[in-house]
Amino acid sequence: MRGMRTTALLLLFAAFAVGQAKPSPELLVLEIDGVEIPMVAGEAKTITVQGKEVSARVSMRDYRVFERPWAKFRFPRRCKVNEEKLGVATSWTINGNDSYVQILRIPGSTEREGVESIADSLRGKRAPEPIVLKLGKRTCKGLRVINDDDASAATRSDIVAFESGKAVYVVHFFDALDEGNRPTAEFERLLRVVTASFELPNVK
Repeated sequence: MRGMRTTALLLLFAAFAVGQAKPSPELLVLEIDGVEIPMVAGEAKTITVQGKEVSARVSMRDYRVFERPWAKFRFPRRCKVNEEKLGVATSWTINGNDSYVQILRIPGSTEREGVESIADSLRGKRAPEPIVLKLGKRTCKGLRVINDDDASAATRSDIVAFESGKAVYVVHFFDALDEGNRPTAEFERLLRVVTASFELPNVK
């Protein structure tokens, strides 16, 4: 019986150890003059360039870049980007686990109409609150919608808009709030990274 307990504890410890294992390394390729050199992200490697040995290292940034003619910004690398046509509108959504940022391009609309249409589709009993959010160097007005009609599934949406060309771009930051109805760490990072790096044409 004691042996069985010891075995069970060892198996439990092994399972815990596996769960705490470090992520697998990122495998990359460094190409120099058509020659491919396998690399591991973050590790230095001695390579020969024009007959001379040099130390090379490639590293993965913790963000990627979303870039279109009307805007450019960074977002966390683990997020995924989806693009979708919605009639005359186009939607780009950058998804995390509990949060996302969605950009909706609406031709022929106004900033106020764009913000209010999204807010109305998300609101519950609580009225939206006015907010001011900086996208890079541009200050945008919008609405915050807290929907806590279902206390176990409360959400927050920060919605602002800007005009570019002949279209309005509605930017919607969404979060599935935690058990205390507080923003998740993922949402706060997504909001911080996107807004701080946001670049708009002709905004200096």
